Amino acid sequence: MDAVSAEDNHFWDYVGTEHKEKVHYLQTQDFSCRDLPDDYFHFLFSFGVFCHITWEGQCEYYRNLFPKMQAGAMGMVMISDFDKYNAAVRNLNQLRVRRVGPDPILHCLNDAAGYVEQFRQGRNSLYGNWGELDKNDISTTPGRWYHAGVQETCEMLESIGWEVLEPDVGLCLRDPIVCFRKPL
Repeated sequence: MDAVSAEDNHFWDYVGTEHKEKVHYLQTQDFSCRDLPDDYFHFLFSFGVFCHITWEGQCEYYRNLFPKMQAGAMGMVMISDFDKYNAAVRNLNQLRVRRVGPDPILHCLNDAAGYVEQFRQGRNSLYGNWGELDKNDISTTPGRWYHAGVQETCEMLESIGWEVLEPDVGLCLRDPIVCFRKPL
């Protein structure tokens, strides 16, 4: 499910077409999730998407996804927390990057190491320089990050009925990944 078409975000280029008949790409215009069946999904995963959705949109998504998930279904969603991000920016010089060899199996790890090295140096060729973010910024520039915050997100999830298992699994230096589930 995405706000842009599969063609515009090159979805099939990334995931391949070998099992295309098993994958349903849904372009959506809002946060209603009305095209998803109720009590159907076992797992919800989002990485690098919710940070681009306003707080109000995130709340609506989580609320509307709740009935779509089966009891016991797990969710792992990367969110934007400007406090964690800003701490990472302040400590860029403490990051260490080790390059991997030319083995094709490790190619993507090498790319990731390059990304971390750019982050450590305070630059990114795609997005400009890394700098601290203001969580009180209310501008709505397309593609921007919106602060959600670990505590705020966990409180909101619990108010809907989700059970938060881990506020941040600690996998990413810059962005929290919240692990939660729909109670049994």
